[in-house]
Order: sequence, then structure tokens, then C-alpha cells
Amino acid sequence: MNGCPWKFRLGDQNTKLTTWLEKAVEMNPQFAPAYSALASLYSTRPETRDKAIATCRKAAELEPGNLAYRINYAYVLLNTGKTSDAKALAERIQQVTKTPTEKHDSAELMLAVYHAEIRDREIAALAERAKQSAEEVKAASVESASTIVVTASASPSKPETPSNPNGSGTAKKSSRTEFAVEGVISAAECNAETSGKVTLTFNRVEMKFQYSSLSTLYVVSTAKEDSGQAPACSEWKGRRARLYFYQTKDRPYAGELNTIQFF
Repeated sequence: MNGCPWKFRLGDQNTKLTTWLEKAVEMNPQFAPAYSALASLYSTRPETRDKAIATCRKAAELEPGNLAYRINYAYVLLNTGKTSDAKALAERIQQVTKTPTEKHDSAELMLAVYHAEIRDREIAALAERAKQSAEEVKAASVESASTIVVTASASPSKPETPSNPNGSGTAKKSSRTEFAVEGVISAAECNAETSGKVTLTFNRVEMKFQYSSLSTLYVVSTAKEDSGQAPACSEWKGRRARLYFYQTKDRPYAGELNTIQFF
């Protein structure tokens, strides 16, 4: 570490040196070099970084005229993630340097601050990208969870088809499993008499559905602004809806539409 009169290698030796220096400052509370060296060791370990700042400040206070201790204080601030504080101190140090050695050490300190600022920006950018990715995954999982399997009776209540043309007798219930998927309608081809098509965008994937005719398709709305009235076919595009359908084997359609419920 530049600017510090004590330099040690990391490893088990640091533990021994830390213990020795702690005993040294206990025996002589006015020994600034021991405080400065101890602060450097403290700053390399997460569990002692809070102690590093106070210890290094003590060394600078004991010998305010020793620029090396203030430079070391700035490095300790960098090691503990306080880049802005280290930069402010480095700028003050730069203004009072006199000797070539002091100017050299001050320049190296400013370079270290510059690299720390770049590191901090990169870490912040990575954290932001990670946050965005997490939000996208969460949104995708929520949207995926909106795909549900329901029975025919779980659809919005609708008139049941009678078992005979005259409308008398017990209503029929389909034996097929009815599915539902929720998303935004990105396209719709509606014809009153002929078959129609609806494209639903779900989890960034487009799913295509078909129905036999508009007159047989049940369309409902629960949105307050619609007062319970389903939107006209020309207004389907861009609306969020839940489509109830039966699976079909013929591709490219994902299913045969039974009900469209708008929100």
C-alpha cells in the first residue's frame, strides 16, 4: 500500500502481526506508526474494516504533520469502500505536498482513487443489470402463473347449450378439458358469419387461436369502464384478456376458442 511505512504480505503472518500491533498500541497508545500499520491490516478484512478507519484516524491525529499517515488513511478509506471520502482527502493531500516523494505518493493515491471510481461505477452497473434481470424473471414467472387449467364449469357463467334444438332438457357439458391463458390480444380477425382468429401475446410469445363463428363465441367483460359490456370486435386489439379454449391438434393454432373474458 503506497503511502504507508508498514507493508505486509497477506496470509497467516497478518494474523500474527495484527496481534503484535494490537499489543504495541496497548502498551504505547501514543505510537502512531503502530496505529497506521494496524489500520492497514484491519482494512483488508471485512470483519475489522470499521476498526480500520478509527485506528488510521488515530495515527493521523497523533502526528498531523506526517503526510504518510494521511495518505495511508486515504488508502484505508478506499479499502473500506468509502471512495468519495478518500477522494476528498486525496485532493486535500495533493494541495499540501512539497517534496518529490510526497508528490509521487499523492499522484499514486489519486490514480488509486480514479480506479476505485471506475470499479464502483462498474459494480453499480452490474447491480442495476442484476436488478433488472431479477425483475424480468419475476414478471415472467407471474405472467406464467396466469396460465391455468380449468374445467368447463369454471368459465365465466354463460348460457348452456340445450340438449335438443327446441331448448328443452338438460344442458350439455363438454367432456373435454378447458384451458385458459391470460395476456394481451395483439391481433384479431373477426367475422360475424365465418370463422375468426385471435392472436394473444403471452410471456413474449404469440399464441394463435381460432373460433367457428362470432355468433358462437362467448365474450364477456369484467372491466369497470365497460360497465359489464363486452367490447366490440374492432376494439379487441391491445386489450388484456383471458382466453378459454379447447386444445386442438391442427397447427398452427393453439386451440379452439370458447370464451373471451376482458379486463
